[in-house]
Amino acid sequence: MTNAGDPGNQGSTRKRREAPVMPTADEAAAQGPGTAPPKLVNYSFWLWIGAAVFAVVGSGLAFTAKDGMIQDAVDRNNDPNITPEQIADGANTLLWSLFIGSVVLAVFYVLFAYKMRDGNRSARNWLLGFTIVTVLFQLLFGTIIGLFSGLLTVVAIALLYTASTRDYFPHNRR
Repeated sequence: MTNAGDPGNQGSTRKRREAPVMPTADEAAAQGPGTAPPKLVNYSFWLWIGAAVFAVVGSGLAFTAKDGMIQDAVDRNNDPNITPEQIADGANTLLWSLFIGSVVLAVFYVLFAYKMRDGNRSARNWLLGFTIVTVLFQLLFGTIIGLFSGLLTVVAIALLYTASTRDYFPHNRR
């Protein structure tokens, strides 16, 4: 007597499903979007790393001008209710806020640059947004080093939107 549910039964009307097999690392890499990024994408990646370094270094160097900045603010102060100590505290808070903000921005530059180098289109779009924010901020409040960092981001993002890199960032169709 044979069991109809027995997989060895040739007369069974049930089809046996095979479990999906995970691809090997080499097969997965071959299936991914563009295994090797175009040269312009690699150049852009290193420009993003450079922009991150210049952003942090530029905001760190602002501490060297702290005393002059405080003295200028004290000299321009017309309000007798504001003491020089309050101005110094405000300058310290401002400089530390800018430094921490630039470190966070640099981390985002590096994170999204790595994702962009893997062909992630949304990472490229995030980098475009960071470029716009960086350039606007640097034009309003920037130093020479900060402006150079902004220039690096503009060149880096321009490389990502050239015709030769367009196919590396596939559209996500839903």
